[in-house]
Amino acid sequence: MIIWAFKNPTGAPDLEKYVVDSLEKGESRFGWGYDPGADLLKLQGKPWKDMTKEEGDCWYHSHFLLGVKPGDWIVHVNIPRYGQCTAAMVSGDYRFDLNQQIRDCGHYFPIDLTTKIQFDRNDPLVHPRVSRSLKPRQRYQRVYFANEFLESIARIKAGGGQLKKGDSKGKFYLRKEMAGPLKAIAQLIHRNHPSKELEYLVCEVFGNIPGVTSAKVNGSGWGTDHGADVIVNYQTGLPFPDLLKNEILVVQVKSYDFQIHGKLAIEQLKTAIDKFKANAGMLICTAEPTDVFRKEFRKFSEELGKTGILVSLIAGQEVAKFVIKYGNELLFDE
Repeated sequence: MIIWAFKNPTGAPDLEKYVVDSLEKGESRFGWGYDPGADLLKLQGKPWKDMTKEEGDCWYHSHFLLGVKPGDWIVHVNIPRYGQCTAAMVSGDYRFDLNQQIRDCGHYFPIDLTTKIQFDRNDPLVHPRVSRSLKPRQRYQRVYFANEFLESIARIKAGGGQLKKGDSKGKFYLRKEMAGPLKAIAQLIHRNHPSKELEYLVCEVFGNIPGVTSAKVNGSGWGTDHGADVIVNYQTGLPFPDLLKNEILVVQVKSYDFQIHGKLAIEQLKTAIDKFKANAGMLICTAEPTDVFRKEFRKFSEELGKTGILVSLIAGQEVAKFVIKYGNELLFDE
């Protein structure tokens, strides 16, 4: 699949209107087709010396159109007006049909009207790479970022993912694209810290968090740790005499691949909170939680919240964020 950006044809306003009207009918038209003999299918086998001046001019400026194939996308830039784009998927091979009243734009492609979409090229939902590519200085150019283009079209159709107030387009897309690397880091943590090893890493990371007074790995299995893989002591309150309170956090650690589901981890965390009379609980898992698991954990959190006990879930890419934020020196060489 190739994405082609066509520059708005310059000339009389009726020419632009012809392109807009043609798109409504399911035809993507291109300029440099002003001569009755400009059919590229006929010109491609014709020697240059046998072409008329008009035929040679049309061939020179538009023969690239023979490279456009069904399944490609065409984006008409500044159509129907400046800053706007109209895009659609090509549904058929190149054709030529010159309207003698318009006297140009004889080159055209059938398009799939179900894919046709109009958008502002500077819309926040359009990826910066794509937006920059939709400002051709020449009669056409290719957009080399197919994945970003298709994702942008999907976001526009869905109408989601608006920028936050004061945010930049670059930061918006950086955050979205960081999801993949963060998931990969979470899996690297899992691969290099299986089972008990992850508990020691988590314990070390907690030692770097402000307010934590101690962190230790507890026991060596369900029968001895009672669901608390790591026990963290921390202080809450204000940094004045008699205004600090010592609290206990119990942490259930799971070094899993792929997804976490079921209720076992939640039940183990509940047991740990009861056993150690903890003020808070946390479940840390390198796998992505299923929607059902998140729902069960929210229910668990709401129930404990009524008793004043807080619980937290850090899973999947959130584990990568947690370790990078509080234990970056453990991940990266100086």
